[in-house]
Amino acid sequence: MRVLDTINVILLDMNSTFMFGEDRFSETEDYYHTYQSVGGKRLSDSQVRHTIQACYEGMSLDYEDPGKYHNFPSLQEGFHRYANVDEADLAHLVDTFAAHELGHISEEYASYLKQLASTHVLGLVANIWAPKDKWLAEFSRVGIQDVFTNQVFSSEMGCIKPAPQIYKKALEGLQVHHSEILFVGDSLKYDMEGAKNMGFNTAWINDRNIDHPLADHVIPSLLHLEHLTVKSI
Repeated sequence: MRVLDTINVILLDMNSTFMFGEDRFSETEDYYHTYQSVGGKRLSDSQVRHTIQACYEGMSLDYEDPGKYHNFPSLQEGFHRYANVDEADLAHLVDTFAAHELGHISEEYASYLKQLASTHVLGLVANIWAPKDKWLAEFSRVGIQDVFTNQVFSSEMGCIKPAPQIYKKALEGLQVHHSEILFVGDSLKYDMEGAKNMGFNTAWINDRNIDHPLADHVIPSLLHLEHLTVKSI
């Protein structure tokens, strides 16, 4: 029997689950070009690079700190805290950061999400640092703006997965037992741990086919969910 035939709700992670090429914060990134493209003019190339990197590095440390899961700073707070940004520059820097945090959704994955939405209730539970606007625009670009019954972005919550409140938010209005929910994501720490603590079924995206106690199922990609079968006892 297929796993999809045993559950009613699928909650999905986003990055490296159906969106790829995200988090482009390497030293080779042209932040200044992005800054100019969103209307930034006040800062120099070196100032933009220093500011983006300082914010990213500071918030990355927060992201790895379990003590911050339940109280995670907004991107605006990160810029003030780690880069001492002037308020006049904040909006353009946030837009610049968001453009580099944002990934890309292929037509193949968009088509599969639409297929899943025709048979199951879909929910999104995504950890992002920037405001959600650019992600919603990407959803619209590939035609998946209506596939999710509930969409939860951590940047609106003040917390990140695996904090339980972000999963609970995704369940609002859904009358379903936790055993009828499947959570699909690529991270043991941020996806599987929190979902398993909520009592959800879990499918870990892992192309190395490594089993783990937090993962009820292992698949090489979301596209393989269609043929995932229930394990025999």
